[in-house]
Amino acid sequence: MLISKKQLRGNLTLSLSVVFLLLLFSIISKHIVPAHYYYSIGFFFLIYIIQSFCLMKIGTSPTRFVAAYNFTTIFKMIASALFLIFYYLLFSDLETIYQKIQFTIFFTILYFVYLIMNIRNNFSK
Repeated sequence: MLISKKQLRGNLTLSLSVVFLLLLFSIISKHIVPAHYYYSIGFFFLIYIIQSFCLMKIGTSPTRFVAAYNFTTIFKMIASALFLIFYYLLFSDLETIYQKIQFTIFFTILYFVYLIMNIRNNFSK
């Protein structure tokens, strides 16, 4: 098995829940949620699926698991920073500072929600 069903189910449920909440917010507030909000959900889904795959394939012993977990954690942080940098470079002219701050807060909260959920799934029996 490439990744655990629990990891896949948890990440898929979280991703679909956030998409549903964004769509609901869009309908209630009558404001279209920009595409980069949805891209960030796909980004985190993909990042955590990659991490789960690496931990299953590389982390076969406790020492290798810790090394793989540390490596994938650094990879996630760097990839997240690059995602935000690309966001600022691509959308800096199109949005106000308030919209940039809103997205950064959304992205940061999403980062920690995925992190907490995946830590619980990785380290619970």
